[in-house]
Amino acid sequence: MEKKLVKEATFTKVRRIFGTVIFYAEVGADGTIHDLASLQVKQAELYSSAKSAAETWRYQPATCNGVPVPFELYLAYRFTP
Repeated sequence: MEKKLVKEATFTKVRRIFGTVIFYAEVGADGTIHDLASLQVKQAELYSSAKSAAETWRYQPATCNGVPVPFELYLAYRFTP
């Protein structure tokens, strides 16, 4: 999976495609992303690369009285020129 992400990132740099993709995500009690919704995408090519990357990330779950609980967050994935 990691090679695919590097290849996609290289592809966007070579084509001089840059910008920021913003997602709204729900992270489950297990630390993985369960729902991922795009809020801002200006270049369609960036969407698939950013989504692939975001889905592989793991988070330390939020806790309430020591028990892991789901939480929501905003993600901004920036592609630089």
